[in-house]
Amino acid sequence: MKKACVVGNPIEHSLSPTIFRYLSKKLDVPIQYEKKCVQDVRAFKKDYFKSDVIGCNVTYPFKEEILLGEELLSRDVRFLQASNMIFHKEGKLHFYNTDWMGFKESLGEAPEKALIIGFGSTARSVLYALCQMGTPQVDIAMRTPKFLELAKSFQRDFPRTQIMIRAMPQGILSEDIIINTAPLNARIDLRGVSKDSLVYDVNYAGDGFLKDHPKRRDGLSMLIYQALITWEIWFHTVLDKKDLHKELRENIL
Repeated sequence: MKKACVVGNPIEHSLSPTIFRYLSKKLDVPIQYEKKCVQDVRAFKKDYFKSDVIGCNVTYPFKEEILLGEELLSRDVRFLQASNMIFHKEGKLHFYNTDWMGFKESLGEAPEKALIIGFGSTARSVLYALCQMGTPQVDIAMRTPKFLELAKSFQRDFPRTQIMIRAMPQGILSEDIIINTAPLNARIDLRGVSKDSLVYDVNYAGDGFLKDHPKRRDGLSMLIYQALITWEIWFHTVLDKKDLHKELRENIL
């Protein structure tokens, strides 16, 4: 039986084991999948990958650190400087980013104007997806200029998308979509969001960002789609992702 896990800290809230166990039963592919809370992700990476391990998913706060010293990176991982999935193939670790793919699948159509709150690894994946979809304008509200140079690289590689770094917005917001990528414990104070704007919180646990907004999505669909894409890579198969996504949402919620 193949083994896999999701690694992070904290990790108790993760629904990934539930998703992969459902897929294992549904698709009749035995896999042992568990959560692992670690302090030292480099030590984990060194010790975990035995011959029966097919891969692992990576969550906060290790999506950047997991790449240290690695060379087998997909093109999007090289660009985003973050990975949320490892494929253990023929004794080597191959690093992927399925976050942006999961967000793209969950969103469906490209919005005309988007606002991203935060600019950590998940925010970069969301921005990458929006750029790939051809969204004309994306604003990024961030509290630090740390990733300003990376934002410039986005602008160079995706000239069709106008990208603007801005302070946390005040007043009425009328973007087609407002995407919160900040951690659950972050305090985000937004007021005056138009009822016509779609609010998308990539988190799927806790009370959630703007939880009472009339047009709101959580990050569960993004999580499900990135898990389905992970399964396709690990097992060299093609899934009916739309139907499986519907089944999983009905069985998890």
